[in-house]
Amino acid sequence: MNFNENQRKAIEITGKNVTVFASAGAGKTTLLIARLIKRMKVDRLGIDEICAMTFTEAAASEMKKRLALALSSEDDPFLKQQLILLPSASISTIHSLCLMIVKNYGYLIALNPERALNILDEGELKQARFQALSQAHLQVMHESVSAYNETLTFFSGNPASTEALDRAVLTLAEGLWEEEDADAARARIIQTYEANAIEELPEALQDLYWTYYQIQIEHLAHLVIECLSAYDACEVNKPQEQAILNSLYSGLLKALQQHKDKDTGFQETMMAILDIQFSRVMKVPAYTEARSRLIESIKTLVEHFYPLNQQFSLLHQSSGVISILLQLADAYTIAFSEAKEQRQGLDFSDLEHLALEILTADGAYASNQLKQRFQEVLVDEYQDTNAIQDRIIQLISNGHNTFRVGDVK
Repeated sequence: MNFNENQRKAIEITGKNVTVFASAGAGKTTLLIARLIKRMKVDRLGIDEICAMTFTEAAASEMKKRLALALSSEDDPFLKQQLILLPSASISTIHSLCLMIVKNYGYLIALNPERALNILDEGELKQARFQALSQAHLQVMHESVSAYNETLTFFSGNPASTEALDRAVLTLAEGLWEEEDADAARARIIQTYEANAIEELPEALQDLYWTYYQIQIEHLAHLVIECLSAYDACEVNKPQEQAILNSLYSGLLKALQQHKDKDTGFQETMMAILDIQFSRVMKVPAYTEARSRLIESIKTLVEHFYPLNQQFSLLHQSSGVISILLQLADAYTIAFSEAKEQRQGLDFSDLEHLALEILTADGAYASNQLKQRFQEVLVDEYQDTNAIQDRIIQLISNGHNTFRVGDVK
């Protein structure tokens, strides 16, 4: 593959962390493998000094095959030795890396070796989930029967069915389990549903709010400019129509300035200026088409507009449901862990948590060992990593030797 200048830089640069984002199918994995080969051929890193992670066994196997093909064509004793060592190389899924950490360093947290080697199959995990969900429902229903029943009704018109509620509980529990700091994530959820002002929302939601309306205002302003251009080009003789467009554009500029000043009053400004009536459709196709696009965008925005006080009111009304959901998710997580412990086994998410615990235990002994061992840490499909996985990657790298590739989100 012929690489462009930026791709070559990504392959060749060392001594700092590198992250490459590109669209799907742009050759990111090929770029990662090219860097891996370069690090061995040119920089003379041994295969045991490299850790490469992807998210499926098939992808890891393909990576090894492509590396083997590149090394087998070299008449170099060092590279031939690396080819011999390739089958045992740390080119694997992140769960395989976690399993290696658990096996080699589990003693640091007094982990039962037998349990560490017993990865439960999907059948066993399905039974454990069902058992844990049943226990969670009984516990929360006993503690808050009225609120529990309201939550069940919220998710299903049939009080005998918990299917929709179960899906929500599992999604929430798994999301919290993937957070390095689940307590902080839980606090952000509660904060969202108790907020009374934009600045009281979590930062990510504030950014989403401001970005959404910036896009909407700028889009409408662009459509108004299109209408004015078409108006002039078609020599439309409707002064009242032109006055409406000019007024609308001035109002959008005012709303945009308020928005830039983080003044939520921009919403009132927008609703006032969008309450307009255009004249009848005119037989001027170019202008009529431009105006139709503007009117349709205004209609869509107005249909989906909720005043801030109404939005916060809706959040407050849902806070009771969210509280029960969090209780169910917490009860489920505890019961699921107990169910797996009864079976003396683990699932893949447990491996991540145990690996993180091991890497931070005993003065970060295991972390320091792996930092010394791995001179290059490569991560494929980086967009799929969760917070815990990202933290594990940080703990095995030395701070300036991580190369990540991922899709643009």
